[in-house]
Amino acid sequence: VDLGVILALASALDNKRIQRDLIVFGEVGLAGEVRKVSFAEKRIKEAVKLGFRECLMPCGNLLEKGGFDIKISEITNIKEALKKME
Repeated sequence: VDLGVILALASALDNKRIQRDLIVFGEVGLAGEVRKVSFAEKRIKEAVKLGFRECLMPCGNLLEKGGFDIKISEITNIKEALKKME
């Protein structure tokens, strides 16, 4: 939830919309690093079922590579996440 909340706040401050078909997940540390979370594959599979087309998630979080009908962008910190939002 950390990453989603931070991006929601950033979009509100910049008055920019987050894509409707984007899902984000990841824990954020005090230094701005984005950390892995549990059950990444399950989260992505459920997001695809719900119609999401793009996923922003922690780097190295996937055990299974490929096979998902969704564009996956991996990030390591908040700066990278904010750049993806531009």
